[in-house]
Amino acid sequence: MVISMSNTVINLEEIEKERRKPINISLPESLVEYIDDFRKSFILVDENGKESPYPRSYLIEDILVYVLADGERFERFLEWFERDVIGDDEGEEGKED
Repeated sequence: MVISMSNTVINLEEIEKERRKPINISLPESLVEYIDDFRKSFILVDENGKESPYPRSYLIEDILVYVLADGERFERFLEWFERDVIGDDEGEEGKED
């Protein structure tokens, strides 16, 4: 395994207090459409009664926090990432050509 952070858990209380730092990311158009469709099903109402869809940035942050907040969940993500994204199969090391 390339990275192991199974014991690392982010502190949700501290993250909630921190300032947000704007970043710029690129996503596939179909993923952006999916996120936008999904967030429209969650309507926020501000103190003035104005309704608006759940902000895209909040949803992306919440997904990241959900994965990073639990060590076992993050470990499962890393296993999937190594296997399906970067193609690192630990079982391949012992095989002969």
